[in-house]
Amino acid sequence: MQPAALQTAQLGLPPLAAGAKPAFSDACSAAAWIGQLQLDNPRACAGLLLGQIKLFLAADIAPGKRLEIIEALRPKIVAVQREQGRRYHGHPAPLPAHQRETLREVCALWETLGQVYQRCLESWAGRSGSPAAAQAQALQRALDSAGRIILEHRYAYILPPAPVYRSLHRLYALAEALALAGHESADPLNGAGPMSARDSYVQALLFDAANPRERRDEVLTRLHGSLAHWAHAVGIQPADLPTPAGTPALFADLSADRGLRPFPEAGPDARVLLTGALSEQIRDGLRALRHGRLPAHFENCAELSRSELETLLITLHRNWCEGAYKRDSERQRVHDLAQVSNGLQAAHFYLSKQPFGQPGMATRAQAGEAPNDPEARQARVQAAAQYLRSSGIAAEQWVVRDESMSGLGLVRPQSETAQPWLRHGLLVAIRRRGGHEALVGTVQWLEETADGDLSIGVRLLPGAPRPVAARQADGEAFFPAILLTPLPALGAPSSLVLPPGAYAPRRCLELAGAGTERIEMTALLESSPDFDRVAFMPAGSVYLPDTLEIAK
Repeated sequence: MQPAALQTAQLGLPPLAAGAKPAFSDACSAAAWIGQLQLDNPRACAGLLLGQIKLFLAADIAPGKRLEIIEALRPKIVAVQREQGRRYHGHPAPLPAHQRETLREVCALWETLGQVYQRCLESWAGRSGSPAAAQAQALQRALDSAGRIILEHRYAYILPPAPVYRSLHRLYALAEALALAGHESADPLNGAGPMSARDSYVQALLFDAANPRERRDEVLTRLHGSLAHWAHAVGIQPADLPTPAGTPALFADLSADRGLRPFPEAGPDARVLLTGALSEQIRDGLRALRHGRLPAHFENCAELSRSELETLLITLHRNWCEGAYKRDSERQRVHDLAQVSNGLQAAHFYLSKQPFGQPGMATRAQAGEAPNDPEARQARVQAAAQYLRSSGIAAEQWVVRDESMSGLGLVRPQSETAQPWLRHGLLVAIRRRGGHEALVGTVQWLEETADGDLSIGVRLLPGAPRPVAARQADGEAFFPAILLTPLPALGAPSSLVLPPGAYAPRRCLELAGAGTERIEMTALLESSPDFDRVAFMPAGSVYLPDTLEIAK
């Protein structure tokens, strides 16, 4: 058996069916049929497409003709998939049942589309005089479809299943076996120009290695659009060949069910991805950004702030070009239970251990009630329970997996059935068992594992949290806030956590906690969907002259 036939025999495609008759028989009829589909109901449109593509996959058609027909259908398929993805892109995790079903439908269509291109390769395998350009095009499209399954799972913050990685590696191995990995084909759906099978393979792997669990869906979309340009700068070679000294590298195993790793792989299936040229491109992009210019190939990132784009480039360089990443503070493995709640109001309640009330309003205990009186204790419990219900504050049982000076790694077991609420940047309060004080942090990353558990990384806010009340002017109602006092180990100054939108330069606030003081906000340190963290100084101590005399 020839090498090409040996490889395609392992594609695992469903058998041909003599009675399979799709609604189209050539490229013209396919274009006419798909042109009638409307995107008003993308789910129904996707269902029709999937049914017809499965029939088309099972039909006995010449490979060249099959390729022409599927190319006529592909642009509309991509448009439908984009609309379907909006049903879960950017939604809180974990996805509810109906959004998971949409994700399965989207991935099923991408998988079937990729199988159609693989059917073309299967039909060409072992034939003398098989067209190299058409085979290269089919390989690139099949790899693009496999890469988009990884993309869709990452949009949902779900770890892609192992078979997806195996399919991606298997297709690239076939491209190498056919000596077509670097053969470029025009792709009208790709803004980077012609793409090869190698380019689509690298694009999928780089996206997967870009720590997508840390990125908002808007950033993921812009990143994926830029990766097509960067993929051209990455070389691939067998791991047993010498690499240029000092060249950054990532490693892949074509027989494994995972993506890239910064650690060397060994064996005949091991591949080295050389990222030296990519490193230079990212450095050039950072230099352009710091000189006030938008980096090349980042036109689609114009909506990101300069600081967000700079942070993205720095972290991408770290992930792709600097080898194994060493954390600033080492993690300690632990296994502990914790109650996790979200929002500023919840954090304030668990820090103060009582419902929020306007300062100066006497509680029953302050009115002379014995603190250990059973009736008083029962009344406090009932008042707290009523406050939690009316405020919508819920607590979930999580497992603390690891900890460091700057944060915690937690796991939300699949058995927790509360509503989806997890997003990047949300404020969370963590209360570990054993009487520990509540910790306050933000969701830095999130990812659902294969067993359905949801893992998150929480970055602790710098400082010791203390509940306070704040208001803008006399006579206004106080609202909950959290004062972060300095911790010597972190070297961070005091800051204040407020509801979103509360910050304005030089705005004064009155804080009530252990005494009353007036402060003046000086800088917005951090902004998130449910809080702002601001720097401040005592009111009246900020010197900003109203006029400047300029020497002429």
